[in-house]
This record gives sequence, C-alpha cells and structure tokens, in this order.
Amino acid sequence: MTGTRAEGRAGRTRALASDCAALSVEHALTETVLASHVAEYMGDQRGRLAVRSLSVAEDRRPHLELWLDYLTGREVLHTTGDVLTVGPRWAEVRDEARAGLLREEVRGTPLERTAQAWSRALPLLRGILAGETSPAVLYDDSDLSPEHLCAALDGARESLVAVARELAADAERRPEPLAVAEWAGMSGRSAVRLLAALPSGTIDFTLLDPSEARLADAEARLAAGAHVVRTLRQDVSRVPEDQLHRYDAVLVNDVISRTPHPQATAAALNMVLKPGGRLYLLTRVSPSPLALLTGISSPEPLTPVGAEEWAEFLTGAGLAEVEVTREEPDGVVLVQARTSTHGYLDTRAFRDWLADRLPTHMIPGSIVGLPMLSLSRNRKVDRRWVRQLLAGSAEQVQAHSDPPRGPLEKAVAALWTQSLGVPVTGRDTDFFLDGGDSLLAARLALAIRRRLGVELTMPELLRVPTVAAMSALIEGRRGPLRSSGGAPGTQDDDSYKEFGKGTL
Repeated sequence: MTGTRAEGRAGRTRALASDCAALSVEHALTETVLASHVAEYMGDQRGRLAVRSLSVAEDRRPHLELWLDYLTGREVLHTTGDVLTVGPRWAEVRDEARAGLLREEVRGTPLERTAQAWSRALPLLRGILAGETSPAVLYDDSDLSPEHLCAALDGARESLVAVARELAADAERRPEPLAVAEWAGMSGRSAVRLLAALPSGTIDFTLLDPSEARLADAEARLAAGAHVVRTLRQDVSRVPEDQLHRYDAVLVNDVISRTPHPQATAAALNMVLKPGGRLYLLTRVSPSPLALLTGISSPEPLTPVGAEEWAEFLTGAGLAEVEVTREEPDGVVLVQARTSTHGYLDTRAFRDWLADRLPTHMIPGSIVGLPMLSLSRNRKVDRRWVRQLLAGSAEQVQAHSDPPRGPLEKAVAALWTQSLGVPVTGRDTDFFLDGGDSLLAARLALAIRRRLGVELTMPELLRVPTVAAMSALIEGRRGPLRSSGGAPGTQDDDSYKEFGKGTL
C-alpha cells in the first residue's frame, strides 16, 4: 500500500469518517468492532501492522483496506506507507469502560441488537476476510443484513410510510395502476412494508435486484400481497429495452448502503423512469459507517455516500427537482427527484426513424441502455466490454422469449440452430442479433428450400428476422415448389412429416 494509494482511498472515505451528530453512536459502534478486528491482526507486534503481510483473500483485501482507511480517518490508526500504527484515539476506542458506556447508550434502542450481534460476529468477519466463509451469510442474518439494519431505524420506517402516502395519492388520480419499482430491493422486506400501506389494486409493482437467490426469496415473500407483483434481475451496467422508461415511480432504499456504483445507478434510474416519473431515495444525511460492516457481503467494496453526494449524482444524470423532502432525527432523509418530460429515448419512434434510412437487417433487434461506459487503459471505450454486454442482452431476449409454437416454428428453429451453431429456443429470437450474417442467411435460405419446399429471397429473409415472422411467411408461401415426397404443405410432403414429428 503506497502512500499515494492510501491518500486516494482516504479521500474516498473522508465524508464517511467525518462526524455527524445523528450518527455518532453508529460511528462509535463501527470503530469498536473494526478496532477489535485489527487488534487481532496486530497481536504482539507492538502496535505496528504491515498491510501487505496480512493473510487475507485477494477478493476481500479491498474491503479490509476500506476499513483501515476509515479507522485512519477517525484517527484510530495512523498510516505510514504500507505500515499501520496505532493512532491518537486507539486507546480510547479500545477502552473497555468506553465499550461498557456504549452498551448502556444503545440499550433499549434499535441498535441494541445490532451492537450485540457485531460483538459476537468477529470470528465471522475473520472467516470472510480469509476466504473461509461465504460473505452471503450476512444477507440471511436476522440482525446484521442491510435489510434488517434498515428496518431497525425508525426514520426508515417513517419515510417508507411517507412514500406510500404520496404513491397512494398519485394512484388515485390515474385510471390505471401506478407502475412502481424498487431498485436493489434485495429480498423484499421493505417492499412488503411499502405495499402494506397502499390500497389494494392501485400498484403494479416490480422488485429489481442483481441476485437471483434474493429475487426468489422476494417472490415468495411478496406472493401473498394484494397488488400485482413481479421480480426482475437488475444490472446497473445495462438497462434492457423492456425496462427503458417503464415506471411511474422508483424507490431506492440506500439507508444502509446497497449500491456499489451510485453514479451509474443514478444514470440507470433516469433510464427506467417514465418521462416525468418520480424517484424516492432513502439515504442518510451523512454516509452510515455501519455500511462498512454490512458491505463485506458485497462482491466489491461499497464506499457509502450520503444525501449530498446522491443529489450531485442524480443532478449529473439529468434528473430535475432534486431535493431533500424529509429528514428524521436518526439521520434518515428522503430525497425526491423527477425525470424530464423531454429528451428521452422513444424506442418505437427510434426504430421508425431507422426504418426510413436503413435496410431491415440493419435495424437493431434490441436496444440496450448503458448507464456507464467502461474505458480501456488508453481512456477509450472498452469495445470488448460493450460486446459482452450486448451478448448478454441477446441472451436475455432469448431467455424471456416464448418457445416456438407448432411444428412449423419448431422446424424453422431447428434450421436456425443448424445454421447458427447455437440453440435457438425463442420464437422472437432475432437471427442477426443471435450471430447471423448475410452468408449464414444465404445458407438458411437454401436449407429452407430443400427441407420445407419454400424459396425465400435474401430481401425477404432480412424482413423477417425472427422465428415467428419467418414461419408466418413460409406458411403463406407453401406450395410454389415441390419436394421429393409430394406437394409442399400436404400430408405427403416429406418435410411436413419431418417437422410434424419434431425430427428435423
């Protein structure tokens, strides 16, 4: 750890380490837990610690370095190059009398169980940092997961009720249910509280989260509600076409930070909201230090941000009317913003515009919103990263597409599979988006002529790039050519028998 690197990390955690009256107890608790952990590393080294010598799993090392930066910013540790020594406040933080006073201060408050849980969680933290324990165990812990810590804060609960009131009032003015989503909704605990405060049938709700396991938990938890509810996998690196400008309102519960890329998240939120849509963001007036502890369950380290930084990110992403509309005694704040009513991408109009200027095969099969662009070492767009994203989007389109219907669509899908060399399982899969080109299209046309007795020209193939559309065209054409077994489209046609049996 060089001095320059340490200074850079210290800069990222400066706001986190700063004092905030509403979060003073959380800072004291976090200092105590982290200092106890570092003390075990120091052992008998007389207060000196060489960071590079620590036995920590490589993927967990950034988390540990963030902890050390925080303690350095709080003057609990002192950094000199790669060596950490005890700082001016080390003895104070490690004092047993102070720990006893802290336990008394949190007694009877929502943080009492949290303090007890973290005091017994030191072996768990050591196991996670060493790579011996899965960090996912924290998500299921009844006291230590970000969801449970958030639920323990009165301000978070009151702010959710306030959001529910505004959504209910908005829904009353609309003839159709309000399309609402929760971003990074985890396993749905805050969604349950939100929906319980809303009149039944007024909300069409979607919970978004990057974890398939948490989505499964959320689906089970939300199934008994009185609203239309669905769960979808959310990826901050891309917004699929069916999610672009889809929601009237989006809730983000970042009270105990869940967002590894807040700036990219702000851009993604601007993409998923409808023009004039409303954003409700729950956060803290200052970054919560408890997020340093819960953040170890994330694949990458989280640098928590507070209301001021969130406001900057949202404004920079193009959202308007960004303001704090509610502030609670425990530091929980509600930030609201609205998307612009102009300057958004209407994908249908965009395709119509392209259709007037390009041949059909050059019109994209799907459109993906990119909230951020990865740059190469030369500060240019990383084209490999973009290709991987587009490939993943194509897989998502196929995964959500209905399977081929009837023997003809199944036969066409089988011919596509032979031509493309990859399984084709969706009737709305796009031939060119799935890897097809003009040469493969020519081979496909020949295979269709030989197997199905229908001749399609290249322009016709380009106009019907999906299994469903191509099958419909073939169905309308069956008859001009004859195959070896009889008239195409009749029971004597060999190709009809083949795809009717599903053996093609």
